[in-house]
Amino acid sequence: MNENLQKIKNMIGENPTDYQAFLELGDYYLDENPYLTYLCLENALFYCNDEAAKSNIASVLGELINAGIYVRPVSFIILSYNEKNFTQMCLDSIRRTVPTSARDIIVVDNASTDGSVEYLKEQSDIKLIQNSENQGFPKGCNQGIEASDPNTDIFLLNNDTIMLPNSLFWLRMGLYSDENYGATGSVTNYASNMQVVKEAREMDILTNEGFDSLYGLGVSVNNLMNNPYEEKIYLVGFAELIKRNVIDEIGLLDERFSPGNYEDVDYGLRIINGGYKNVVCHNSFIIHFGSVSFGKDAQKYHDLLRINRDKMIDKWGMNVDYYKNARMDLINHVTEPHDKALKVLELGCGLGASAAKIKYLYPNSEIYGLDICEEVIDIANAFAHVEQTDVEVYDWPWEDEFFDYVIMGDVLEHLRYPDVVLKKLHRMVKQGGHIILSMPNVMHYSVMIPLITESKFTYRSEGILDTTHLKMYTKYEIERLINEAGYIVEAGAYSMPITPNEEEQKIVDILTGLMKKKDPEQFVAYQYMFKAIKK
Repeated sequence: MNENLQKIKNMIGENPTDYQAFLELGDYYLDENPYLTYLCLENALFYCNDEAAKSNIASVLGELINAGIYVRPVSFIILSYNEKNFTQMCLDSIRRTVPTSARDIIVVDNASTDGSVEYLKEQSDIKLIQNSENQGFPKGCNQGIEASDPNTDIFLLNNDTIMLPNSLFWLRMGLYSDENYGATGSVTNYASNMQVVKEAREMDILTNEGFDSLYGLGVSVNNLMNNPYEEKIYLVGFAELIKRNVIDEIGLLDERFSPGNYEDVDYGLRIINGGYKNVVCHNSFIIHFGSVSFGKDAQKYHDLLRINRDKMIDKWGMNVDYYKNARMDLINHVTEPHDKALKVLELGCGLGASAAKIKYLYPNSEIYGLDICEEVIDIANAFAHVEQTDVEVYDWPWEDEFFDYVIMGDVLEHLRYPDVVLKKLHRMVKQGGHIILSMPNVMHYSVMIPLITESKFTYRSEGILDTTHLKMYTKYEIERLINEAGYIVEAGAYSMPITPNEEEQKIVDILTGLMKKKDPEQFVAYQYMFKAIKK
């Protein structure tokens, strides 16, 4: 970050409503991106209390508009279903933090019975759509979008959120920093898709002290950053800002996912297919209470997840859940200076989530991917150079010592000859380069106990005994496979997503006692991760 930006960052850090800071930031962007200048001046005008200065700022804004530089205001689309207190806090936070010139507020009430409708009818600055029955999230959002001014961008915002100073400002700055950005999303204290700020996860939002700490953290996050924008497969719909032209091109939310869940994942895929990008703005923090409506009936929620997951599979021809998550357990083994220009190959790249994460962490990297699933390729190519292939018959095109890292998450067990593939990759890995891989552990107690006690070794649709797994390995055999292919194991780890109960632990203890080298880990490790260096 250069000296000028660091100065502005310090100003905002000391006072997030310092209009002078946003004036200076607007000056900085004037030649680079005047649309960002417009947003900075609009924010400065909102925070300014000096009448003479306000007049000057308004005059400059007018000049930009006359020159054709104008950023659409935002239509907030908020769904209400009871929880009046949350809705009230959300609306109050919008009024405190967003200029009236930059916003319209549309609330779609899904047949609340707790006085929410009466409260909403009293609000003069919102447009209320009142449903006689609960239409669910996708349809309710679509009602709001269709009722919005067509000259506004759309901000889908949960009613159990609290906007902080500059939360929307930085989302808009992100959205208009690149013409290919179709939607931007915030970070928070409660969300999936790795949109949670690590420090916020430990703060108890339901206590005064925890809430105050969370609020302070969020305000400090909402500032300039060196590398704030991370491309994603999708954005969690609790707070998603979408360009109007993107909605015009790809359409509304898919109502087949009513009453809710997976409509945001689906929309993210559609945004990418439309040639645009989904971007998390790590410098836009919004407080999220979370699961206000769906979380009240856990079983109903999980049943809905299953139903809508099946709808996603039917629509996209693949299990999107299997392919959409970044493998941080593997990515964390990439330990290089973050400005290093890495060349990385991922076997089994899925939809490109890991590629996108590596690109964010290592902006100068060049990512390549291979996957056997044809349906993932178009999406994955938004994040890396990807081909659809069976790696066992692939004609490897790369020259010797091309890659710094080759990543293989749950790939080798699906191959007939994993040893051959590892040896072929050896020539393409740089001297001192690494392979990172994960494989299931056939010695896990969930496999060993039925085998020993019931003679059962039954293949299933998922898990260690997945019917698609062609090879089975123990920790020792995985290490031997790596070593014989020309690599030396440098680091290892394992995951333990399930814990043995009391009876299972007794059997694990007996099995451990039979080992020459007592190592109970080998019976509780569900999956192994190894990082190995080329010999």
